[in-house]
Amino acid sequence: MKALKRQQIALFVLTSCLLLFGFFTPLGCGPMAGNKRGTHEGVPVDEEAIHNFCAYCHGMPPPEIFPRNAWKMEVERGYQFFEKAGLALKAPPLPGVVDWYEKKAPEKLDDSVPNRAKARGWITEDLPPWPETPPGGTAIAHLRYASKDPSSRPLLWAVDMRGGLICSWDPQKPLAWQSVIKGNHPCHLEPGDFDGDGLGDLLVSELGSFLPTDARKGRAVWHRGQSDGTFKETVLLENVGRVTDIKPLTSPGIWPMEFVVSAFGWNQTGEVWFVQIPALDADPKVWLKKEIDPRHGAIHILVRDWNGDGKQDFIALFGQEHECVTLYVNQGNGTFQSRNIYQGGHPGLGFSGIVQADLDGDGDVDLLLTNGDVLDQPYLLKPYHGVSWLENVGDLVFKHHSIGPMHGVHRALPLGRIEPGQGSPELVSVAFLPEEGFPYRKARDLPSVLLWTPKGKGQWEASVLESVFADHVTMAILSGQEFGRNAVAVGDFSGNKVPVKVFRRP
Repeated sequence: MKALKRQQIALFVLTSCLLLFGFFTPLGCGPMAGNKRGTHEGVPVDEEAIHNFCAYCHGMPPPEIFPRNAWKMEVERGYQFFEKAGLALKAPPLPGVVDWYEKKAPEKLDDSVPNRAKARGWITEDLPPWPETPPGGTAIAHLRYASKDPSSRPLLWAVDMRGGLICSWDPQKPLAWQSVIKGNHPCHLEPGDFDGDGLGDLLVSELGSFLPTDARKGRAVWHRGQSDGTFKETVLLENVGRVTDIKPLTSPGIWPMEFVVSAFGWNQTGEVWFVQIPALDADPKVWLKKEIDPRHGAIHILVRDWNGDGKQDFIALFGQEHECVTLYVNQGNGTFQSRNIYQGGHPGLGFSGIVQADLDGDGDVDLLLTNGDVLDQPYLLKPYHGVSWLENVGDLVFKHHSIGPMHGVHRALPLGRIEPGQGSPELVSVAFLPEEGFPYRKARDLPSVLLWTPKGKGQWEASVLESVFADHVTMAILSGQEFGRNAVAVGDFSGNKVPVKVFRRP
């Protein structure tokens, strides 16, 4: 979830990639049209020099991604990061770079909000209060509706990133949350019976800090279920940057057991890791822990056998300056071949979420994307934020399609599964536009939850389920007889009194 980040956009504007990832292949882009020189206080700068410096390792930040009055601050921050890196790279004069961006940038960004109808036939219900309210209030970072083992019914799991408490809610016992475990600023949870002993386990991603930091406080923790209902903590990975996701690569009870871990980190820490446990009682000293990708900024991980060879591959969504979707094809023995299957249009795109589902009814698996991170100053409504999808066209090739704009969108999910030939599913998306940064959200009636109704294969039309209260970085789809047609649970990240609310059709 991108709300974890709060890093300053200067990381991917005008800073050298070697500061962050010393040997990542430069992405670059072609020369930009228009004025070839910038001048400021009598200092001329060639566009070629600007491009060579600003696109040293990632896409060239285009001037139109920020308003004119923001570029001086962005360029200055970028140069500060560059100076700390100590690179043997000649930087063009800062004033000329500022002038070049200011001359090409728009006076202001287009922050218009599409005129959308209100969704009809839905009601909203508040779930019970949180068992322990930490100072500053709860910050629900993750919701998951799933069973913790094959023999139990699904529960709604919720993770409070601020206070550290992880709770479950049983739709058949709806009056209270059940406290489960507590972590060090957890942000993600994966329930399941991972060792195949019939007892439910939890994989918990711990940031180690509520606010962003490069301190290696992140942990990947496997809480193994015990017969008395408690959990035994097994640390899969520690002393790394802030961990955002953990997924198993092997089936329950299959040894050696393998996991993949995304450590988002921040500015100078963060990687993607592979962990292999040879046997149930193996000494951690003989576990294999291997860095798969040295890039920081990995947000989510999706596991699937994408090439049909019987080995589980995985996909990672990257934010920060990378803004890409990377596929890792499993070669066995902890080795992977990786390549980007989608590269965002510019390094300020703000990726925030990804899920896998059949989105066009053709029987294969596509990818649903959101880009809506707004937690970099200056706080702006950005016209390029929205929901999109990657169509699986075969042979591990994906084609990008826009679904529609949504300011601050953090997560989107299909409302239900479809059978091949039935077209596209309904979608729901949620937004995070915190009141501190967007005090006008009420006056402008900014959407916070959208319902996307299919209007043909791979096409949707949005209506508004909720507006103004854009405090959501996570959501989950609830199914079962208690909910009739599928319902939507959304979490509150801003410390309000109601940690989770449910939207459903009566």
